[in-house]
Amino acid sequence: MKNLILVGGGGHCKSVIEVIKGLPEYNIVGVLDPCFDSTQEKFVQDVPIIGNDDDISRYISMGHSFVVTVGQIKSPKIRIKLFGLIKSQSGKLPAIVAKTAYVSNNSSVADGTVVLNNAIINCNCNIGVGAIINSGAIIEHDCCIGDYCHIAPGTVLSGDVKVDNSTFIGANSVMVQGVQVGRESVIGAGSVVNKNVPNSQVWAGNPAQRIS
Repeated sequence: MKNLILVGGGGHCKSVIEVIKGLPEYNIVGVLDPCFDSTQEKFVQDVPIIGNDDDISRYISMGHSFVVTVGQIKSPKIRIKLFGLIKSQSGKLPAIVAKTAYVSNNSSVADGTVVLNNAIINCNCNIGVGAIINSGAIIEHDCCIGDYCHIAPGTVLSGDVKVDNSTFIGANSVMVQGVQVGRESVIGAGSVVNKNVPNSQVWAGNPAQRIS
């Protein structure tokens, strides 16, 4: 059994805890959270908060592995910073795949990515480092998801969709087959994207259009 430290104690952490509890190969030691106050007993769900980001190096030295459980709404910068901090000290960041999720044997999920309950990743997909594939998302055949992307709950990526690094795809959105979404872009919830989205833009609507 591998011991895990979760980094970040917000709402996303709660969802990840539920996933990990269904995976018998892991034991959650505790949560590191920047709001930790050592004078108070605190928990996320029933998992204790045992420190803050300054304690990462200590738990690396103890041989524990890490899951970054800071969510991503409009910017992945905090997640990227935490990944960099852990990697720079040779910390381990395993991919976490929910027991109820499906990942094709012909697809790959990179280190540090979390695939939440009832998500589907079909054949010949590549999921990058530190991504979030959230509850009920569907990643169809031949899709490529870059590093530190967040594919929100209920989103559907039709076949051969490319999503570049650090992009957020909002809940219940649809990416039409073959579209490409540039890096550091944001797609609003419920959007239907039927043409390519350039880098660093915000799109929303049905059909989706640039809004900033």
